[in-house]
Amino acid sequence: MLRKIAEGVELFYLYFAVRGYEWLQQRRVRQLFYHDLQFKALDQAILKGPNPYRLQEAFPYGETPLCSLKEIADRCGLQKEDRVVDLGCGRGRGAFFLSHHYGCQVQGIDMIKPFIQRAQDLTEEYQTEKVSFSRQDMRRFNFSQATFVFFYGTTFSDKFVQELSRALKALPKGSKIITVSYPLEGFELKDQFSVSFPWGSGEVYVNGW
Repeated sequence: MLRKIAEGVELFYLYFAVRGYEWLQQRRVRQLFYHDLQFKALDQAILKGPNPYRLQEAFPYGETPLCSLKEIADRCGLQKEDRVVDLGCGRGRGAFFLSHHYGCQVQGIDMIKPFIQRAQDLTEEYQTEKVSFSRQDMRRFNFSQATFVFFYGTTFSDKFVQELSRALKALPKGSKIITVSYPLEGFELKDQFSVSFPWGSGEVYVNGW
């Protein structure tokens, strides 16, 4: 009984901590990025759709804050010529952001149907030609044309990550794989740094191939 109460209190605290963090992050997004009216309209449309902090099947995964994603992209030298694959893209907010602000081609992949359907609808509504989304198992994706992969892999099993790592071997030489929480075995660790996430400071690893 006491354990259930403790778990309930923990979830209650986590819910409001995430809500507070989300509010502060959105305030920064408005200050930093909403001067671009086209992106502002798109981002507000995204926020009206399914939310990874509230959708039950997505809540454990959360979402990489846009300010943190910008830190990662800048430090890793993301270029207009890059072909990005966002693994576990969720509602696609990060994918839309990277394509809009860096001018690169971005492919978002996720298994949660409401996220992908909504993201695909927005690509048509806002005519975002450099962003696309697909609902599929990321381990089956063909990475041969990608140059920059982002993987927020905190909750995936060791077996899943091992299978994904084998698929990532199809990447062209010189590609970068950005992972959160741990580096990938079989790849060279190029860089490591910390950025902010809803659950606290997280370690980001730049894996080379």
